[in-house]
Amino acid sequence: MLNITELVHGLAIGLLVPIWDTTLQSHIPPQALARVTAWDWMSSLALLPLGFALVGPLSQVIGIDTTLWISASCSMLGLFTLFVRDIWRVRYTRSTQVPGGDCR
Repeated sequence: MLNITELVHGLAIGLLVPIWDTTLQSHIPPQALARVTAWDWMSSLALLPLGFALVGPLSQVIGIDTTLWISASCSMLGLFTLFVRDIWRVRYTRSTQVPGGDCR
């Protein structure tokens, strides 16, 4: 059971992180990319301690397998963003040179 939920979670993260990072890099000006990425990571990691604090008691109440399936399901919900038509219409828009090279 554990291996299946790890596979589902890994596939979801493995697909969504590159798409998100590429979108940030192609739509955020180079001079602001470091700040935007820092805020993105800070906001993404800010609720991690709360999740760690809640998952232990939750898994005792509903069981470890159920908790893992809920976690995998939450990861898979992110994949549904791939079915949004506007996601597929996002195009590379950077028109400025990146210092030290060209990202195109």
